[in-house]
Parts: sequence; C-alpha cells; structure tokens
Amino acid sequence: SELSKLAHLERLTLYRNNIGGTIPPQLGELRKLSTLNLARNNIIGTIPQELFDATNLEELHLFGNSITGTMPTAIGNLTSLQKLWLNDNDIEGAIPDNLYNLEQLYSLRIDNNHLHGSISTLRGNLTL
Repeated sequence: SELSKLAHLERLTLYRNNIGGTIPPQLGELRKLSTLNLARNNIIGTIPQELFDATNLEELHLFGNSITGTMPTAIGNLTSLQKLWLNDNDIEGAIPDNLYNLEQLYSLRIDNNHLHGSISTLRGNLTL
C-alpha cells in the first residue's frame, strides 16, 4: 500500500480533520512510528490488530471517534507505549490484563467507553 512507503515516518498527527472510514491496518507496517494521533475525526470500526505491530509507538491517540469493538489484547505488544488515549469512543468489554504490564505507560485515558474490569493492579507512575 501507499502507507507502507513511509518507512521512516516517526509522527503522524491528523487531529480534527474530519477523516472518515476505518483505521488502515497498514499503519502497523510503519516500524519507526512513535506517535499516532487520529483523534477527533469520524473514524469508525475496530482497532486493527495489525496496528500493534508498530512496536515503537510511544503515543496512541484515538479519542473522540466512533471506534467500536474491544480493546485488543495485542495492546500488550506496545512495550514502549507511554500515552494511550482511547476515551470518548464506543469501545466495550473487559480491560485487557496485559495493559497493566506496559511499564512505560504514564497516561491512560479510556473514559467514556463501555469498559469493565479492575484497575487495582495499575503501575505506580500511571495517571488516569
């Protein structure tokens, strides 16, 4: 795909651009991507499993869309993740246990979804 040609891309910020459709799975092919911000658009559908192949991601901002489905357990693959903002979507189900293993994570926003689960095992430097 055209996206995979951006092999050296480190930051992709498309905040508030009225972008519609689904998240392209090819974003997971961008191995140097450290920041992905698709917040406050008109994105629908689920978070593609392939996105979690972009293991250098430090910031993932998908808030303020109409994303559905569950939080993929593959989120635990993002060991460099520091900020995860999925708030204000329609994500449902359990909070994946391996989310709490992300030792670099210091900012988590998952409010205004339909999630359930325990937050008793959160890391010490994480703020909600």
